[in-house]
Amino acid sequence: MAKYLGGTDSQQEEVKAELIAPGLLTNDFVLSVSTGIFSKEKIGIKDNITFYEEVTQENEKKFSIGWGIVGLAIFGPLGALAGAILGGDSKTKHVVAAQLNNGLKFVVQLDKEEFVKWVNLMPHKALPEGEEV
Repeated sequence: MAKYLGGTDSQQEEVKAELIAPGLLTNDFVLSVSTGIFSKEKIGIKDNITFYEEVTQENEKKFSIGWGIVGLAIFGPLGALAGAILGGDSKTKHVVAAQLNNGLKFVVQLDKEEFVKWVNLMPHKALPEGEEV
């Protein structure tokens, strides 16, 4: 099941959200972002994504250091969970770090089927050469 692990806005403030995977009526992953006590904004990821990359053991440091709160969310209190995700269960769980054109940086956990949908739906946009995360 798709799971939102954490995110920050362009001012590095924590963003509360929920990830909605594609269903029968939609062909996009959607972030339902809390904008107030009783209000939410739904953001389609496919048309708003700046870049994404799967977090692996080889590249996890750049996301834990360069992404502030997002890295803390993954490798801080959830470090044991991230270790399990990135360790022995890597064939069924995928962790993806992404950034939207509004500056929102977030990390999600996808199962194998959802990851295949993600890769097929999202135009792969790697971080431009020389840019820091």
